[in-house]
Amino acid sequence: MVNRLFGISLLTTLLGCAGYKPAVASEPHTAVSPMAESQNPGLDVPAEAPRDLAEQAEQPQGEGVSSYTLPELAFHESLTGVSRDAEFLARLRERRLKVDSASNGGGACQYGSLLGAGQEYAGVNLTQEHLAQLREELGKKGPSGRPAVNFNTYEVIGSEAVVQAALKLLTNRDFQVIIRRDHEASEALKNQAQYTMRIIQGHRNLGDQHGAFLWESLEYNREASVKTGRASSLRYIVITPGN
Repeated sequence: MVNRLFGISLLTTLLGCAGYKPAVASEPHTAVSPMAESQNPGLDVPAEAPRDLAEQAEQPQGEGVSSYTLPELAFHESLTGVSRDAEFLARLRERRLKVDSASNGGGACQYGSLLGAGQEYAGVNLTQEHLAQLREELGKKGPSGRPAVNFNTYEVIGSEAVVQAALKLLTNRDFQVIIRRDHEASEALKNQAQYTMRIIQGHRNLGDQHGAFLWESLEYNREASVKTGRASSLRYIVITPGN
């Protein structure tokens, strides 16, 4: 018995000197791709997350049409009044091009607000190329002998035509657009309106269907200068998809 115990002790000592360690239970391990490992050290998460909606809306697909032009949500809103995601629209407005500078003292605010209504409805922003195309199209004389917009002064002669042209360019679809002054609009039309053009101290900017401020089309030196208060008058904007 003594010899047997001495043999076991000697074997244990020899194995220990050789660097042998008894096996122990290990925790399960989840494989991580090399890219995820390098970008997120120590985290078992995907390396890339999907782009947010506004970033996707900014990506051109085809002839200026993105997967979010005339999105189902926007079309659903026009039928039911259910608003789209507020964060998506806020990001869209942040990236929207201004049509002019407020310091120029021109009348571009009305033109820019009308373009804003089209961009809000389509769910995608106009590019510099789009704006150049619209200047060429809307600056031509129509059947009345006058253009929809006189770009020398930014006088808007055809308000509905401006919104229609922007929507056609962004979606490649036709729309019916009705714009009415507040004292001319029926209650039914006011309830149908998706947007308003707000008139405040002689200035115009884009509002929601109730007249609350949405977006300023002119570039101001100070954000505090943007007129976001209560409008003295409204123009109700109703957009309806064509057949």
